[in-house]
Amino acid sequence: IDANPDALTGSYAAVYVWDETATPKEYQVVNHTYNEGAPFYAQVGQGFFVKSAVAGNLNFTSSMQAHQGTALFKAAKTPMSEIKLIAASSAGSVATVIKFIEGTTAGLDVGYDAGVFKADPSFSLYTKLVEDNGVDFQLQCLPNNQYGSLVIPVGLDSKAGGEIVFSVKTIQLDPNCKVILEDMLTNTFTDLSKGNYKALVVANTSVSNRFYLHTSDVISGVGNQKLPDAKLSAYAVRNVEIRVIGKVGNNAIATLYNGLGKVVLSKKLDEGNLNIIGLPNLSSGLYLLSIEDKGMTQTIKVLIRK
Repeated sequence: IDANPDALTGSYAAVYVWDETATPKEYQVVNHTYNEGAPFYAQVGQGFFVKSAVAGNLNFTSSMQAHQGTALFKAAKTPMSEIKLIAASSAGSVATVIKFIEGTTAGLDVGYDAGVFKADPSFSLYTKLVEDNGVDFQLQCLPNNQYGSLVIPVGLDSKAGGEIVFSVKTIQLDPNCKVILEDMLTNTFTDLSKGNYKALVVANTSVSNRFYLHTSDVISGVGNQKLPDAKLSAYAVRNVEIRVIGKVGNNAIATLYNGLGKVVLSKKLDEGNLNIIGLPNLSSGLYLLSIEDKGMTQTIKVLIRK
């Protein structure tokens, strides 16, 4: 990968190798995330795929050749934190992987994120980058210290349609990281660490705006939801406005923070039970709304989508 930076497409800077032993069976991504960055050894005669950016040659140097007799896909020494999201149907099962790695970002990390190689185009599962670049990803790498602000779009292609069962397998997952699947169509949230989620999809489904994976344990901002033991609730109407439900005084102040902790707006609220806060043109994501009233502060997580 490092020897061919211009030959490989940025969103596909990886090698794709068929792994018969995987569950489900699929093309496995080999890039900088493999075995904590250790070399990957392909057996003599082992086929693999790459996605070229332009017609031309790939460089294979003599230093890349080594005598290595171990089996394909040996176990990693120290696995990275990982969520493997699996979708199963009558057509079989497919998966997409999210890894949490220090130094990666919510955008494209070349050599870490890898676009999806669809073994079966009629049934495929993938994610969109948190900072979407228009590509479907089989492997997405995200920072390991921003669980409270990550909302990951999940894409599903299903030619046959029918019942889809979502489940997860995790590796060394940080206790602060949750695996909560949102279904926008049914307006439900399911903690996949506690049980599977079943969804019905129509034939010829291809969606990336119905399912979302949340890594935070408190979800607010979808519908008029009351938080447990909280005075106020709040939700966003697209990226147009936030509605604050609950009685506040005439000196209450609302402050909205993005995922990096930066203030994106501050507004004095009106006394009463409903306040509507107009929004600037904000990016989709999870925000923190802090409301200070009579010396007390309540913070609410609000999901904003375009």
